[in-house]
Amino acid sequence: MSAADDPLEAAEPGGWSGGRVAILGCGAVGSALASELARAPARARISLWSRTRERAEGVARRLGPCQVASTPAEAIEGADLVLLCVTDAVLASFAAEQSRPASGSGAGARAIVHTNGFHALEVLEPWRALGWEAGKLHPLTALPPEGGGRLRGAWFATASTAGGRSWIQRLLVALGGRELPLDAQEATSQAVHAAAALLSGGVVALYEVAVNVARGVTRDPESAERAFLALLASTAGNLWTRGARDALTGPAARGAAHVVEAHLATLTAKDPQAAELYRRLGAGMIQLARARGSIDEQAHAELERVLRSR
Repeated sequence: MSAADDPLEAAEPGGWSGGRVAILGCGAVGSALASELARAPARARISLWSRTRERAEGVARRLGPCQVASTPAEAIEGADLVLLCVTDAVLASFAAEQSRPASGSGAGARAIVHTNGFHALEVLEPWRALGWEAGKLHPLTALPPEGGGRLRGAWFATASTAGGRSWIQRLLVALGGRELPLDAQEATSQAVHAAAALLSGGVVALYEVAVNVARGVTRDPESAERAFLALLASTAGNLWTRGARDALTGPAARGAAHVVEAHLATLTAKDPQAAELYRRLGAGMIQLARARGSIDEQAHAELERVLRSR
C-alpha cells in the first residue's frame, strides 16, 4: 500500500452542499459531526438537540452561530438532513417516536442518517414510510466519550437507500472521509460492528493486560507505559505498510518454541489471564507465521504442542 493510501492521512474536506442539518444527540459522535460540518468551507446551517440541553449549548458555544432546539421536533423542522446520533439502547424507539412526513422542504428529497454501528437501515423504516431517504454513516475511528474528537479523514461504514446515497456522498465530501460501503442487511452491520469492537476495544484491553505485567517488574512503571504505547504504534504502522503476515514479529514468528514455552511459564506465575491470552493469540500468530513461510511444518507442530501444554 502506498503512502497516499495511508488510513491516518486526513483528506481535505470539501464544502457542504446539503442545506440545513439537524443533529439529534450531542454525545461523542454528534458533537464531532457538528464540529466538522461547521468547519467545512461552506458552513452547514446546523440545529442541535440533546437530551441534556446544557450539552447542546456547550457544543453551540464552541461552533458559533447555530440553533439549539428545545425538542427534537423543533430541530427537525425545516431540516433537509437529520443526523440521528443517539445510543444503541434508544435508537429504534427514538427513531419511531420522532418520525414525521418528509413534506415541507424546498431542497428536494429529505434524508435521515443514523451513525450507529450495530444497525443498518431497518430502524429508519418509520421515516422511510413517510417519504424520507435513509442512510447510515458510522465512524470507524475511536472518539473519546467526553467529546472533542475529530472525524476529518476518518473511515465510515455506510449504507443507504438509492436516494440516500447522494446524502452519504455529501457528508463524506464535507468530512474528507473514506468509505467502507455495506449492504442494507442487519447481519452485515452487526458483523462489521462486532469486528470493529473486537479490534478497537480488544487492543485496549490487551494493552492493559500486557503493560500490567511490565509495570510489575520495571523500576519505572510510567516509562513502561510509554514504551508499550510506542511498541503498539510501531506495530500498527507495520500492519498498514506490510500487512498482517509480514508485520508479525516475535518468537512465534521465527519458530522459537523454547522462548514461547518460557514466556508461558513466566506469565502463568505472574498473571494467569495474560498466559491464557498468550495461548489463544499464539495460535493465530503461528498460523500467520506458517502462511508467511517463516516456520516450517515441524516448527509449527512444536509451537502447537507448547501452546496446548499446561
